[in-house]
Amino acid sequence: MALPSTLEHDALTRAVVIAEALCALPAVATLDWCDQAATALAPTFDPSVALVVVANLDPRGQILSVEAAGVAEHGKQPEAPASESRIATPNDPESRVRRLRSRAERASELGVVIGEAGLARGAFTTAARATPGDWRGTSIGRLWNGIPAEDVVIAVLPLNPQKPGRSLILEVASTGRSPAGSSTASDVGMSVLRAAAPLLLRRARIAIPDVDGQGAQWLTTREQQVLEELTLGKSVRQIADELERSPHTVHDHVKSLHRKLAASSRGELISRALGHLDKTDRPARQVEVKPTARATTVSLDDSPKLRMVRDEDAD
Repeated sequence: MALPSTLEHDALTRAVVIAEALCALPAVATLDWCDQAATALAPTFDPSVALVVVANLDPRGQILSVEAAGVAEHGKQPEAPASESRIATPNDPESRVRRLRSRAERASELGVVIGEAGLARGAFTTAARATPGDWRGTSIGRLWNGIPAEDVVIAVLPLNPQKPGRSLILEVASTGRSPAGSSTASDVGMSVLRAAAPLLLRRARIAIPDVDGQGAQWLTTREQQVLEELTLGKSVRQIADELERSPHTVHDHVKSLHRKLAASSRGELISRALGHLDKTDRPARQVEVKPTARATTVSLDDSPKLRMVRDEDAD
């Protein structure tokens, strides 16, 4: 569906804002990576609530396991009408976010049939298009229960096309009433999400790769603090003094960082932290650093069917 010029300009503006935020995402698997990604994607709508999940899916859309989930709100959130909430819950924004995160971490189904091709190439849809009738009565609606969502745009992006299943799930709900109508707002949101998806996918493949089928090596909060201090050029002794820990404890954190980031030297560790290397790069390639993420193009098909993401070799 072609968007009016004003809405097209609005979509472009939102995509630029999101792209700037995505470029600042951590290049390693920090515990708040999904929260930061959700914060970056939240301007897809105004106001909105965004959810980012790293999970393993099957072709039927069943969620086999969840590695991490993050949630963020954007703009002034309206209160949920009692008629739209099947469970009596307070309208406190922090409570809504906590409940959404908790449900996402325990979810057993996506609510959308992906298929083998969708798992390998990715897919885009909306809650309204993916389900017949009122989507609020489906598993998608149960996930978003208590949040006054007009519609939810959904993307499933493959973190490893060669091993389909491990996916980045993006869901952004429009929580305000659009003067142009909910369907038009969803089209704008879909355009924004499709534009942002390739960059987010590249950042995710650098930060949370699946090496040897073990999934991401998520850093603890303390390891993240130590890594940040290392990138500032501080010694183990200086970091120990800064964190009020013993040098031996800090040294153990550094060893763990080397293992999780597959780094064989301090320089390589910092390079990975800054996103100049990812875990699939070999030490011999340190002289000429090339990210191994693949370029991703997104189909512009605007039909109600799932939209596919194709991955092509950057070379």
